[in-house]
Amino acid sequence: MKTIKPMVYEALTPKQRVIATLEAEARDDQAEVRRLVDTCPKHTYRATDERYSYTMRTVTMLVIFLEMELRGIALAAAVASWQKHGTRAAFLRNMLTLHTAWAQAFAAKGLDFALAERMAAPIRDPFVAFFLDTAEKVRALDLDDMEGYEAATGEPPPLPCVEPDPAQVAQWQEMVEGYLEGVEG
Repeated sequence: MKTIKPMVYEALTPKQRVIATLEAEARDDQAEVRRLVDTCPKHTYRATDERYSYTMRTVTMLVIFLEMELRGIALAAAVASWQKHGTRAAFLRNMLTLHTAWAQAFAAKGLDFALAERMAAPIRDPFVAFFLDTAEKVRALDLDDMEGYEAATGEPPPLPCVEPDPAQVAQWQEMVEGYLEGVEG
């Protein structure tokens, strides 16, 4: 390979350097990648404390991730057959499972999940809000309420009591806490 003069490296714009690095990576030319990194101009920056910035980026990412997961469940619920009681309860249970896991993971790090979740308010899908609210309301019903409904109407309750799945809560919580690992609790 032809030797490139140092002043060529120094004159590269950030975009040109990125393109050259990607090209060197693609041809597995690690020596060229190292030269591109080593000759990149160095700057000193003043920035917000990284522990704070990292935590805020992580919280934002997790809140958006939760919203996307909840949207998937809400979309499935919206298009599914609502004739089967078990299907409705399963969707609501999935929503509560995810929501509970996130809340517990945030609490374990000393973070108020309700405050963090407000970040999702501008992007909160109406289906998600409806189903999550419904799940919380149904969860609040006790067995006496359910038996009273059946006694009064002669029909099974429209939505059986739902609780989060403890095993799945634990799995999701472990994953979320992994993302929050760098956050001081």
